[in-house]
Amino acid sequence: MIKQEELKKKRHWIIYGGMVLVLLAVFYFTAFAQNAHADTAIKNKSTKISNLSPGATVTVKYINDEGKEDILNSWSPSTKTAKYGDTKSTVVNLPNNCGTVTISFNGGTATVTLSNVNCFKKTIYLEIYSGERTGYKANGWKTVSDDGKTGMNDNTNPNPPLPDVWEDDYCLFYLGVSYTATEKAVVWAPVSTTVQYHKNDGGTSTASQTFTYGVAKQQFGKKTDGSPLWGTEKEDGFGGWDRPGYHILGWSESSTATKATYGTYSEVADSWIASKYPTVDLYAVWEPFY
Repeated sequence: MIKQEELKKKRHWIIYGGMVLVLLAVFYFTAFAQNAHADTAIKNKSTKISNLSPGATVTVKYINDEGKEDILNSWSPSTKTAKYGDTKSTVVNLPNNCGTVTISFNGGTATVTLSNVNCFKKTIYLEIYSGERTGYKANGWKTVSDDGKTGMNDNTNPNPPLPDVWEDDYCLFYLGVSYTATEKAVVWAPVSTTVQYHKNDGGTSTASQTFTYGVAKQQFGKKTDGSPLWGTEKEDGFGGWDRPGYHILGWSESSTATKATYGTYSEVADSWIASKYPTVDLYAVWEPFY
């Protein structure tokens, strides 16, 4: 009986000892292993954003675990912005000695360098605005080069953000998730302006034509080879339109105008296309025969 009691006690101590070892292992992993991982997460990483236009900005934001901008004593306000044309680099010292983010502009290229970034309790991201380019619109972003290396891993962030979002004229580039691109570039597309012609004879007849920035020999009612877009070219009308007892003077942006702002078959300049983007309504101005 005594031996059985002693064996039971030994088994209990073995079980208790095993549980203590497991708890110690868990404590070590959470308290030390993750911090060690964070400390070696990223020492230096440089990313370029190219093909930017005047007015472009790169803003560094610091987000807390609840997804809100953090305003801390060591960094207030919570955002720092660098602008196209800046001659000096913008250096952001991240709170709590989490490293630095440096932004420098060289013409239409911004270089963002991360140094000794080692904190995962908060999320850092860049908000990049591409700027304005006359006659063009930002049409997304493309990866120019990829070094194949992971920049920052977010394994220890309890609330990781969404992946990179690159859209139209801006992007959100999260530094708290993995990324590999060494350069992203804006993709620009020429704008196209659609003209809605109104016959303006008391009826509701309309026609439309689209003009694209940068295309040569564009005219109201004509193809680029000079032939009529529809119908036939008429001295007193426009394409397939005519009005008995009247001849057309041209076009106006007002339906009640008595004088034309544009000729019937006016040539279309790039500056006009850019200024009227994306649509413009033109009303025929008619004059009676007398």
